[in-house]
Amino acid sequence: MQLRPEQLMAFDSIHSAVFDKRLIEHLRASFPRHCLFLGDEQLHATISYGKECSTKYGVATQAGVTLLIELTLLLGRHFDVDPQLPWAMGVLGNDAFGDPHLKVRQLHAEAIVYLDAVAGQSNEHLNAALQRAVNEPVHGPWGGESIEEDLVTRLKRVWPEKYELLGEDTVKQLIKIGVARTHIYRISTAPGIRVYVGLMYVLGSGFDGDPLFSWARESLAAADQQDQETRVRRLYAAAIEHFRRWYA
Repeated sequence: MQLRPEQLMAFDSIHSAVFDKRLIEHLRASFPRHCLFLGDEQLHATISYGKECSTKYGVATQAGVTLLIELTLLLGRHFDVDPQLPWAMGVLGNDAFGDPHLKVRQLHAEAIVYLDAVAGQSNEHLNAALQRAVNEPVHGPWGGESIEEDLVTRLKRVWPEKYELLGEDTVKQLIKIGVARTHIYRISTAPGIRVYVGLMYVLGSGFDGDPLFSWARESLAAADQQDQETRVRRLYAAAIEHFRRWYA
């Protein structure tokens, strides 16, 4: 997995129209599928989001903005606070970096290590995980296992490379957070919890507020208008369609 934010450091201001133009060209060339799924309006909104984050974390340079946007596309919106990615906050929240360029370089280095191990250098692990996710059954009771044991087994099976890197404790923390968040959407069935926590694991813990996955927000938005089974079925069908489009 290659990230090259240093390619866009020719101009000083992150608010330059020239920078915005070059950045859009870079993102469309390097992340064509992400940009297609986002559309023009949300692509520009993602750029604005990246600029806001760069200011928040003291890396308001062109390289900093570019890297934060790239990681937002690759790891999901709110990757900086995702419990699966403690290294991201470990760098971004570290005020010991006196030079923003040093912080950007360290974040870049940490991201490369993570992405190579989890997604694979050619996205081979990611694509295989998406295919396994499509084939992973979600129906049926918890059986003799606890909710946690059931979900740990499934997440490890879907994306073993990610599980090995995160470790069991981090995966269990994600599950705990995910199960708690299903209450917001009035989801309590085994299939519903499996789908929601699975999407957090595969797409990022903030998937339900990520414009790249607008289908998730739309499917979950009608918590007070549709019965739980209908909402879970819509969310699951939309996720499967997204995965199939992604690796098609």
